[in-house]
Amino acid sequence: MELDREECLNVLDVLGVELPRETKLPLDVLQKRVGKALGCTQSALKSKKIDPSKLKKWRSSPGKSLMDATKTINMMEATRNQGDRSPPTLFVDPFTDLRQSVMSFGMNCESGMSIAVIEDPSENYSFTIRVVDVYEITEGVPLFVLLYEHGPGSARSRKTASDFMDSQNTMGFKIKCNVLEQKLWLILLQSNAKLIEDSFSVNKRRTESKHKLSFFVPPDPLGFHDIGTLTNDAGCIICGGVTRSRCAQCQSVSYCGKDCQSAHWKAHKPMCKSLVGGTWIPVTFSLQTDLAPYVLNLNKYTTQSDLKNAAANLKAGLPSTSEVTVPNIHGDRAFIAKIQASLPWSTAEPSISIYDRRRSFTVIVRRGVDRAAFDAMFEICRKEGYMGSKIYRWTKRTGDKTFSVCLDRTPKEDEIKW
Repeated sequence: MELDREECLNVLDVLGVELPRETKLPLDVLQKRVGKALGCTQSALKSKKIDPSKLKKWRSSPGKSLMDATKTINMMEATRNQGDRSPPTLFVDPFTDLRQSVMSFGMNCESGMSIAVIEDPSENYSFTIRVVDVYEITEGVPLFVLLYEHGPGSARSRKTASDFMDSQNTMGFKIKCNVLEQKLWLILLQSNAKLIEDSFSVNKRRTESKHKLSFFVPPDPLGFHDIGTLTNDAGCIICGGVTRSRCAQCQSVSYCGKDCQSAHWKAHKPMCKSLVGGTWIPVTFSLQTDLAPYVLNLNKYTTQSDLKNAAANLKAGLPSTSEVTVPNIHGDRAFIAKIQASLPWSTAEPSISIYDRRRSFTVIVRRGVDRAAFDAMFEICRKEGYMGSKIYRWTKRTGDKTFSVCLDRTPKEDEIKW
């Protein structure tokens, strides 16, 4: 039961990993990338092997609910939820569906129910699951150890649901999830099973002879470092193959050959036309933490785990992050960045900040570090920018702390989109 090509692209898209829809990356490469992405959502796992018996068992208490502990969220979702508290529509975003199902495990296990049947509405495939125990892998983060069995048809038609539930002498719960979400569950459980120490085992019951041992922790939304790693391809933008040429006009996209370049031309044409004949200047940037190491720089993909880690560092008297650079989700490809100078009437020292549409980074350009780039961008902002402050320009990452900016070409309005 594997993901097909379209499912891989859809899952990666909802996780924040943007690939061209016309990509020719082999299916097995896309499947591996989905697997790696789901592995990254298990961010609470800090070691290569897990022995649950060495962890303390989860104990709920006032202010420490198992259901609440299964809720994972980032800054973008938190902001959105402030205005709309209705639950997300099911079967639209498979990763959101997966997280909703995890919350169901938290709620029901806290109520004493450890037996679950997961089926899609059409009863084409289903799981039977027994949660063996819940442990605490880090402060406030639960780890669910379980036995699972998965197969075609409804659990009842396979005569497993009724037998399974009856044999446990306990109440269970059911979760409806479509086949795509079940595929994600399988990928996650099969991958996590490989992380369990060989010395750890659980006692199976009579009806569990075919059940397999695994675990999960509440999946976090991907942060920008993970998105950058999963998005960044050094190869051809379409197939991922060895690159042999760049677009002759703009030099901003790499290809393996003419076929992939032709396939990408419709999507690439607007950017290419904007960049032809442009002049690129080198820019050295600084991190905000270079100036304020004990200040946490948030973006819309900052997760609860990120905040907890930063708080722990600050409590220990350490910088909020150990980052010495910013994530690169664009590789060596051109992207549109917003360059924002301090407002003309500001009495503070002149400054320039740069960030991309997805806020994967926010950096500053300091006149004392790169005078030439600072003066050139500051002048353009004053002359052409909105309120003398804000412009958009094509940008390429060239190093850990360097950009190349096409300063004399303004992207078209339909290219900016933010």
